[in-house]
Parts: sequence; structure tokens; C-alpha cells
Amino acid sequence: MGEGLMKTLYCLNNTKNELQEVMTREVMIMRNLLTSLQDEHNAIIQANEKIFEDIMEERIQIVSSFEQWSEKLIFITIKLAEELGVVLSNNLNLRHSEAIEILETCLALDDFELVYLRTQIETLIEEIHYQNNINAQLIQNKTTFSYRIFQKKQEVHQIAKAKITLAVLDR
Repeated sequence: MGEGLMKTLYCLNNTKNELQEVMTREVMIMRNLLTSLQDEHNAIIQANEKIFEDIMEERIQIVSSFEQWSEKLIFITIKLAEELGVVLSNNLNLRHSEAIEILETCLALDDFELVYLRTQIETLIEEIHYQNNINAQLIQNKTTFSYRIFQKKQEVHQIAKAKITLAVLDR
């Protein structure tokens, strides 16, 4: 084996190790995000504003951390693609989802851990979107429900006010 090939394999192996570290960290963060979304769901159902606000404060940290690791994932994916000779059309504005798709091209079937991590990331993304949509619908329904209660209270108040007015006038 030539020295150039050995160096290329060494660099490739290092890049894959970096990628595994970043993907492992990202999976952990995404699990935290999913847990946060599930906690949000419970807070919405319980109509507990304090817990909801605390969750949103924590969420800022989780999202910030995800963004940082996402940038690293994109950078390492581009690096891996270049080392493998994969031509990327637009690597300057690569998004996270595109980096995950590119990994499908870059990873060999024997990169078991990386393929597994990629699958986990895809699954977590789907679960996060699903839970986020459920929460958004629940908030909408709660908002609609709360508004209806408010309207009903207003109606009851108006009726009570009218009855009191009638009672006063009947004296």
C-alpha cells in the first residue's frame, strides 16, 4: 500500500471518528429536545404556565446546543465528502437535513455505527416534528377552548348583569 493511500485512509478514519462523536452528541441533544417537547405537552394539558415557561427557558439552551453541533455535523460531512471525492453542488449553504442525506452517499455499509447514528437522527427528527405538531395543535385547541370559556364567562356575566339590572328596575 502506498504512503499516499495510507495517509488518505488515516484522514478518512479520523474524519469518521469525528463524525461519530458529533453524531452521538447530536443524538443525545435531540433526545433531550424530544423529552422537552413531551414535557411541554404535559404542561399544556395541565395548563401549568409556570412549568411551560420553565420548559421554554430550558428549550433555548437545548436548541442553542443543537445548532452548535449541527454546524459541526455539516462541516464534518463536507470534509468527509471531499475526502471521498463526492461532489457537492452547494456546500456553502448546506442545511442539517441535507448533510444527513449526503451521509447516506458517503457512508459505506460497513460503517455500522455511523449508519445506525444516522438512522437514529432521522427517526428523532420525525418524532420531534410529530410531537411539535401535536403540541401546536394542542395549544391551538387550548387557546380556542380558553377563548370559548372566556366568551361563555362574558355571556354569563352579561346575563347576570342584565338580571341584576332587571331586579333593580323591578323594585
